Amino acid sequence: MSDNEQIIEEVTSSEYKYGFTTEIDTETLGKGLTEETVRLISAKKGEPEWMLEYRLGAFRAWQKDGATLIGLISTFRQ
Repeated sequence: MSDNEQIIEEVTSSEYKYGFTTEIDTETLGKGLTEETVRLISAKKGEPEWMLEYRLGAFRAWQKDGATLIGLISTFRQ
């Protein structure tokens, strides 16, 4: 192991000792995008009901049309 590799190993494998930490709230969701995921994200953001409905409409169009821009535009114009 070279001197540089040894230094990197020592620095990255030791505990952080300088006292600065940040607590971050996290939530783990399942893989993939589902209607439940869209609803959860909207609720977490505190969005109004109309925004949730808009997002759900976009999600359903994406499911139906394979995420094509034409599909999204035509869905919202109807």
